Amino acid sequence: IFGTWNNLSFSADYNYTRNRTLEVFDYDLKTINANLDYQIPLTPYFSLKPGLSFHSVEATSKDTLLYFSDQDLTTWQEVYAVNPEGSIVTNSIVSGFVRAEYFMEKLRLIGALRLDKFNNPDRWLVSPQILATYAVSKNMLLRASYGRSARAPFIANLFATFKPSK
Repeated sequence: IFGTWNNLSFSADYNYTRNRTLEVFDYDLKTINANLDYQIPLTPYFSLKPGLSFHSVEATSKDTLLYFSDQDLTTWQEVYAVNPEGSIVTNSIVSGFVRAEYFMEKLRLIGALRLDKFNNPDRWLVSPQILATYAVSKNMLLRASYGRSARAPFIANLFATFKPSK
């Protein structure tokens, strides 16, 4: 679902997938996403856009065995991760963000700040971004940006219990 109403934009989706990576790491994945933001034009050249976001992933393991090896070792050593069938791991992220945009004929400046609350790892993370573009001519655009973002753990980080082999 997606749409706009006046200056309000929204989207939501649900996805169910089965992942069988290399026939050894097998799990079902249910994903829910929802986004809401509102454009606030303050002047003809300046606007703010606050918003909220929700992302949730639930993974259910199938009976699977995943092997890792490290070729840099002097002897091959195996590390295995066993994911018992039916193991469920859920990770969700709740976010708030705001974006400020200033634009004139050839210059555009954007600053944004996002606050993410992860349930795994259980912490708050801030992601800033600044961006500037300048149209030198019709065929040339200069762009500079800086940004940093948080990353949710991959499914293997959430799921696997790693144990050295005997």
